[in-house]
Amino acid sequence: SGFIYNVGLADTSSFSRNDLGVYFDDMGIVNADMKNVISSYTLVPSVGYGEFWLDVAAHSYWENEIALSVLGKNIKVENDYVSKLEMFQLNLGHDGSYKILDGEYDFSTSELNAYIGFQRVDSVVQKSITDYTNTQPLNKNRVVRAGTDWETTKYAVMNGVVIYPPEGVPYDELKVITYFDIKAENIIHSPFAIKNLSFAAQAYIDKASVGTPFGTKFNSTDPFAIYKESTPYLYLTKDSGIEPLDGGVVDIPFNQNLDPLYPVSMITFWIKPDFQNFDDGSLLDISVFGVNQISLSFNADVPDSDSKTFSMTSANENLLEYVLINKNNSQPTTPNAPITLENNQWAFVGIELPVPVYANNTEGKTTIHSGAVFQNINLTRVSTFGLASAAVLRYWEDVSDATWEYWSTAVPTYRDLITSEQYFTYAVTPQDAFDIYTGNNGFIVSDETELGIEQVPGTILINVDWQTYDRQPS
Repeated sequence: SGFIYNVGLADTSSFSRNDLGVYFDDMGIVNADMKNVISSYTLVPSVGYGEFWLDVAAHSYWENEIALSVLGKNIKVENDYVSKLEMFQLNLGHDGSYKILDGEYDFSTSELNAYIGFQRVDSVVQKSITDYTNTQPLNKNRVVRAGTDWETTKYAVMNGVVIYPPEGVPYDELKVITYFDIKAENIIHSPFAIKNLSFAAQAYIDKASVGTPFGTKFNSTDPFAIYKESTPYLYLTKDSGIEPLDGGVVDIPFNQNLDPLYPVSMITFWIKPDFQNFDDGSLLDISVFGVNQISLSFNADVPDSDSKTFSMTSANENLLEYVLINKNNSQPTTPNAPITLENNQWAFVGIELPVPVYANNTEGKTTIHSGAVFQNINLTRVSTFGLASAAVLRYWEDVSDATWEYWSTAVPTYRDLITSEQYFTYAVTPQDAFDIYTGNNGFIVSDETELGIEQVPGTILINVDWQTYDRQPS
């Protein structure tokens, strides 16, 4: 006499994983909460976009194993090789739905719940997902560290998780088992799919050294996630870059050849903040001669805010007085004016220094901190031909109010009176770099445009046809 919400058929595995026995009383009468359960095959009514249809929900299960010896590497130490495995990154071609509650991921609304477990390779029977008595939720830092109870614990994972094997056990005696517990909701109208599954291993003696397709190798001893797919040079997805994890840092060296003259005029990078994992005050530092030259740090930590303001700090006051911090294609006029970064939104940041940071005859490094995904980090080495000075004019009010101790000379010259100091300007600015990345560094000549040609190298496109079209947004 009531409503039929769904009709489901459950095999033994699905019955066990759903713990369906708790929904029936001693008389065999089902509890009303059973209507939210997805069985092996479930016929469900669906309503959406003003339409009604019958669809199929399915509860599926998949598992596979890989020996950790496959992920380990032989590292040469002096004249011998050492077999090691520090950590490995799991890359999963499925995002799913999730929330973060009390510092942990909640996948209860996701179609996919993924887990990993560890087992000794000489075990006769491989564990299934229901053989583990404990379930370890995924921490918001996306780092899994197997504890002493690893034999009875399965660990929730997602794309971009970094996993450390159990300590105290030789890694080549273990295997990792991947479990997929899938509850696809509408397999006819919205088929469920996982694009790929891969493991990326890391082993090192002193520090990890990882190369990028077009840039310098970066170094770290902390956990980090790195985008593994091959995509265009500017590809802004939620994880397309390098992300230090769990309060760690990643160092990117420069001037490894120890050039005698190495002035750095600006630094540019793309950044997508992740404030839930933003632990300290700094996002990015530049160090030379072992001394921190500049830091991009937040000004005030506003709890639970989707935006934070950042400005540059430095022990060198000459770097702070006239530094310009660019966000996207902005043209700041106020030195060291703070910029605002939004949580989980990509932004282009450029720092133009009034005085170059010199890394002469030494190796410097750029350090990025956890709490953001970074990509396309560039330091600009300026030549002496690219330097030009700009005077900072002094107004009469400054002269009348100033003390004589402001000038370094005992008797000020006329130049001392009309200008306070000078700073450098450069041929290439952060706006130029942003225009190159976004393809706005060219110009288009239309039918009614007059073009004057000078003896300057350039490119001219002629006989160009193009089309414009409107596309319905998804």
